[in-house]
Amino acid sequence: GSNFAGGVRSLYNDFEAPQDVGHFILCVRPDLFLPSVADFKARMDHLAAVLKAQPRAEGCEEILMPGEPESRSEAERAKSGVPLQPDVATSLQAEARELGVTFPEPLCQ
Repeated sequence: GSNFAGGVRSLYNDFEAPQDVGHFILCVRPDLFLPSVADFKARMDHLAAVLKAQPRAEGCEEILMPGEPESRSEAERAKSGVPLQPDVATSLQAEARELGVTFPEPLCQ
């Protein structure tokens, strides 16, 4: 019974009432409907390729699949570290000193 599509109130800009957002998660075993999980993966890979090959809107450089931005961000963070605002880094360094814990040196300033 919660709102959906454009009816969900903004998390950031609308504080007059609750968001009224709901979630539905369905999990299925694809191997119950197809010969194997590998067949399902091949079909999903094909679907992603078809979607990514569609004409893009003006100003849109790439079509991304759900989770793709997050995967890219995770890989970048694993390689380069998690960016912290200077005041957050300073606060964590002070806390580490107080606890006698070594705080990692920043990768870049």
